[in-house]
Amino acid sequence: MENENNEILFECNYTRTKSILNEFNLYYCFKQPKFIVCDTMFAFLAVSNIIMLIMGDPQKFEASLIVIALVYLFLKILIFRVRRIAIKRELEINSNQPVIVNSAVFQDYIEITLSNNGTKSSVCFSNIKKAVKTRNLIILITQANLYYLFPKDAFINNSSNDFIAFLKSKGIKIHYCK
Repeated sequence: MENENNEILFECNYTRTKSILNEFNLYYCFKQPKFIVCDTMFAFLAVSNIIMLIMGDPQKFEASLIVIALVYLFLKILIFRVRRIAIKRELEINSNQPVIVNSAVFQDYIEITLSNNGTKSSVCFSNIKKAVKTRNLIILITQANLYYLFPKDAFINNSSNDFIAFLKSKGIKIHYCK
Protein backbone atom coordinates (compact mmCIF):
# COMPACT_ATOMS: atom_id res chain seq x y z
CA MET A 1 0.00 0.00 0.00
CA GLU A 2 1.59 3.23 -1.10
CA ASN A 3 0.87 6.64 0.31
CA GLU A 4 2.04 10.05 -0.87
CA ASN A 5 3.04 10.82 2.70
CA ASN A 6 5.06 7.84 3.97
CA GLU A 7 5.80 9.41 7.32
CA ILE A 8 5.35 7.00 10.20
CA LEU A 9 3.04 8.68 12.71
CA PHE A 10 3.11 5.92 15.33
CA GLU A 11 5.28 2.90 15.79
CA CYS A 12 4.45 -0.02 18.06
CA ASN A 13 6.90 -2.91 18.35
CA TYR A 14 6.40 -5.80 20.74
CA THR A 15 7.09 -9.44 21.37
CA ARG A 16 3.90 -11.49 21.29
CA THR A 17 4.00 -12.94 24.79
CA LYS A 18 1.61 -15.20 26.67
CA SER A 19 0.50 -12.31 28.88
CA ILE A 20 -0.47 -10.19 25.86
CA LEU A 21 -2.32 -13.06 24.22
CA ASN A 22 -4.00 -14.04 27.49
CA GLU A 23 -5.35 -10.52 27.93
CA PHE A 24 -6.65 -10.61 24.36
CA ASN A 25 -8.20 -14.05 24.97
CA LEU A 26 -10.00 -12.78 28.07
CA TYR A 27 -11.51 -9.98 26.01
CA TYR A 28 -12.30 -12.24 23.06
CA CYS A 29 -13.91 -15.01 25.10
CA PHE A 30 -15.57 -13.19 27.96
CA LYS A 31 -15.78 -9.41 27.62
CA GLN A 32 -17.27 -8.79 24.20
CA PRO A 33 -20.72 -7.17 24.55
CA LYS A 34 -22.43 -9.97 22.61
CA PHE A 35 -21.06 -12.55 25.03
CA ILE A 36 -21.92 -10.50 28.10
CA VAL A 37 -25.57 -10.43 27.00
CA CYS A 38 -25.59 -14.20 26.42
CA ASP A 39 -23.81 -14.85 29.72
CA THR A 40 -26.34 -12.75 31.60
CA MET A 41 -29.27 -14.42 29.87
CA PHE A 42 -28.03 -17.94 30.57
CA ALA A 43 -27.14 -17.10 34.18
CA PHE A 44 -30.65 -15.72 34.70
CA LEU A 45 -32.19 -18.86 33.17
CA ALA A 46 -30.08 -21.16 35.32
CA VAL A 47 -30.77 -19.26 38.56
CA SER A 48 -34.51 -18.94 37.89
CA ASN A 49 -34.78 -22.67 37.17
CA ILE A 50 -32.88 -23.57 40.34
CA ILE A 51 -35.27 -21.34 42.31
CA MET A 52 -38.25 -23.09 40.70
CA LEU A 53 -36.76 -26.46 41.65
CA ILE A 54 -36.17 -25.38 45.27
CA MET A 55 -39.69 -23.95 45.54
CA GLY A 56 -40.96 -27.39 44.59
CA ASP A 57 -42.79 -26.50 41.40
CA PRO A 58 -41.61 -29.25 39.05
CA GLN A 59 -43.94 -28.13 36.28
CA LYS A 60 -42.11 -24.80 36.00
CA PHE A 61 -38.69 -26.37 36.33
CA GLU A 62 -37.04 -26.88 33.00
CA ALA A 63 -33.98 -29.08 33.42
CA SER A 64 -33.23 -28.66 29.76
CA LEU A 65 -32.55 -24.96 30.27
CA ILE A 66 -29.98 -25.70 32.95
CA VAL A 67 -28.35 -28.24 30.64
CA ILE A 68 -28.26 -25.64 27.85
CA ALA A 69 -26.69 -23.09 30.20
CA LEU A 70 -24.07 -25.61 31.32
CA VAL A 71 -23.29 -26.60 27.71
CA TYR A 72 -22.91 -22.89 26.85
CA LEU A 73 -20.50 -22.41 29.77
CA PHE A 74 -18.55 -25.53 28.72
CA LEU A 75 -18.26 -24.21 25.15
CA LYS A 76 -16.95 -20.85 26.36
CA ILE A 77 -14.31 -22.55 28.47
CA LEU A 78 -13.42 -24.80 25.53
CA ILE A 79 -12.99 -21.77 23.22
CA PHE A 80 -10.74 -20.13 25.80
CA ARG A 81 -8.62 -23.27 26.11
CA VAL A 82 -8.35 -23.68 22.32
CA ARG A 83 -7.09 -20.11 22.04
CA ARG A 84 -4.51 -20.81 24.75
CA ILE A 85 -3.39 -23.91 22.84
CA ALA A 86 -2.93 -21.67 19.79
CA ILE A 87 -0.34 -19.72 21.77
CA LYS A 88 1.64 -22.90 22.39
CA ARG A 89 1.35 -23.89 18.73
CA GLU A 90 2.67 -20.52 17.61
CA LEU A 91 5.75 -20.98 19.79
CA GLU A 92 6.26 -24.52 18.50
CA ILE A 93 5.94 -23.42 14.86
CA ASN A 94 8.54 -20.70 15.46
CA SER A 95 11.07 -23.01 17.16
CA ASN A 96 10.11 -21.65 20.59
CA GLN A 97 10.96 -18.15 19.45
CA PRO A 98 8.21 -15.64 20.17
CA VAL A 99 6.93 -13.55 17.29
CA ILE A 100 8.00 -9.93 17.21
CA VAL A 101 5.33 -7.67 15.75
CA ASN A 102 6.31 -4.34 14.21
CA SER A 103 3.41 -2.00 13.50
CA ALA A 104 3.85 1.26 11.60
CA VAL A 105 0.93 3.66 11.53
CA PHE A 106 0.67 6.01 8.56
CA GLN A 107 -1.94 8.65 7.81
CA ASP A 108 -4.30 6.29 5.94
CA TYR A 109 -3.25 2.78 6.92
CA ILE A 110 -1.35 0.54 9.30
CA GLU A 111 1.38 -1.84 8.19
CA ILE A 112 2.17 -4.87 10.35
CA THR A 113 5.30 -6.98 9.93
CA LEU A 114 5.94 -10.28 11.70
CA SER A 115 9.60 -10.92 12.48
CA ASN A 116 9.63 -14.68 12.24
CA ASN A 117 8.85 -14.85 8.52
CA GLY A 118 8.74 -11.24 7.38
CA THR A 119 5.04 -11.44 6.55
CA LYS A 120 3.59 -8.00 5.95
CA SER A 121 -0.03 -7.02 6.05
CA SER A 122 -1.77 -3.71 5.99
CA VAL A 123 -5.17 -2.37 6.88
CA CYS A 124 -6.77 0.91 5.86
CA PHE A 125 -8.46 2.93 8.57
CA SER A 126 -11.65 2.83 6.51
CA ASN A 127 -11.73 -0.94 7.18
CA ILE A 128 -11.52 -0.59 10.96
CA LYS A 129 -14.95 -0.73 12.57
CA LYS A 130 -13.90 -0.10 16.18
CA ALA A 131 -11.14 -0.13 18.73
CA VAL A 132 -11.23 -1.61 22.21
CA LYS A 133 -9.06 -0.33 25.02
CA THR A 134 -8.33 -2.91 27.72
CA ARG A 135 -6.02 -2.57 30.71
CA ASN A 136 -2.84 -3.09 28.67
CA LEU A 137 -3.96 -3.30 25.03
CA ILE A 138 -5.58 -1.38 22.25
CA ILE A 139 -7.35 -3.85 19.97
CA LEU A 140 -8.37 -2.78 16.49
CA ILE A 141 -11.21 -4.77 14.95
CA THR A 142 -11.75 -4.67 11.20
CA GLN A 143 -14.92 -5.09 9.15
CA ALA A 144 -13.78 -8.67 8.45
CA ASN A 145 -13.38 -9.27 12.23
CA LEU A 146 -9.60 -9.39 12.14
CA TYR A 147 -7.95 -8.28 15.36
CA TYR A 148 -4.79 -6.15 15.56
CA LEU A 149 -3.13 -5.79 18.96
CA PHE A 150 -1.23 -2.75 20.19
CA PRO A 151 0.21 -3.09 23.71
CA LYS A 152 0.00 0.32 25.38
CA ASP A 153 3.59 0.20 26.62
CA ALA A 154 5.05 -0.72 23.21
CA PHE A 155 4.67 2.62 21.42
CA ILE A 156 8.01 4.08 20.40
CA ASN A 157 7.57 7.63 19.17
CA ASN A 158 4.24 8.56 20.81
CA SER A 159 2.04 7.38 23.64
CA SER A 160 -0.94 5.06 23.50
CA ASN A 161 -3.14 8.02 24.49
CA ASP A 162 -1.90 9.91 21.41
CA PHE A 163 -2.77 6.85 19.31
CA ILE A 164 -6.29 6.74 20.80
CA ALA A 165 -6.73 10.44 19.99
CA PHE A 166 -5.54 9.75 16.43
CA LEU A 167 -8.03 6.88 16.05
CA LYS A 168 -10.83 9.13 17.28
CA SER A 169 -9.81 11.77 14.72
CA LYS A 170 -10.23 9.07 12.06
CA GLY A 171 -13.82 8.51 13.24
CA ILE A 172 -13.09 5.16 14.90
CA LYS A 173 -15.20 4.47 17.96
CA ILE A 174 -13.29 3.52 21.08
CA HIS A 175 -14.84 1.03 23.49
CA TYR A 176 -13.44 0.75 27.00
CA CYS A 177 -13.16 -2.63 28.64
CA LYS A 178 -11.86 -3.28 32.14
